[in-house]
Amino acid sequence: MNTAKLVLITAAVVWLQLASLPAIRPLGVVPNLALVVVLLLAVRLPVVTSLTIAVVIGWLLDSGAGSDYGLRITFYSMLVILVVFLRQQGSDLENLSLQASLVTAGTVLLNLAILANLAFNHVTLPLSYVGLKLLAEVICNLLLLFPVRWVLSAMIGGSNEMVVSVGGRRG
Repeated sequence: MNTAKLVLITAAVVWLQLASLPAIRPLGVVPNLALVVVLLLAVRLPVVTSLTIAVVIGWLLDSGAGSDYGLRITFYSMLVILVVFLRQQGSDLENLSLQASLVTAGTVLLNLAILANLAFNHVTLPLSYVGLKLLAEVICNLLLLFPVRWVLSAMIGGSNEMVVSVGGRRG
């Protein structure tokens, strides 16, 4: 994978996530483009490369967020580790339904972490409001999955083999 393409992808994701998507707000929420991209890159790239991209994207987004610093770095890194685990277990990560499930679960878990932070700071929100916003974000993220898959496939190609060694030498 060309390093220039990875830098371009990373810069575009951070710029869109911080500058463009908050201005558009489809369904009244900001879709989590970074989550979708980190997931799809983890499916297609070697572990160290995808983990590095996850940390960089998380760090840049945390720097621009102004609150709950470290949440995105940790979350995106854990998402990559989950994908590595699933790959080692033999899961077909190119399967669209599995990718959609991971996007849905990731969206819910990240929002729960944000809500836990708000609750820790004694901020209360109506449950119906939270539920509707969460559902809207899940829908937006799932709709992002299709064009992002296509763009990343065009830019970096199909999936690469995982570069992880789990056992010692044989022989």
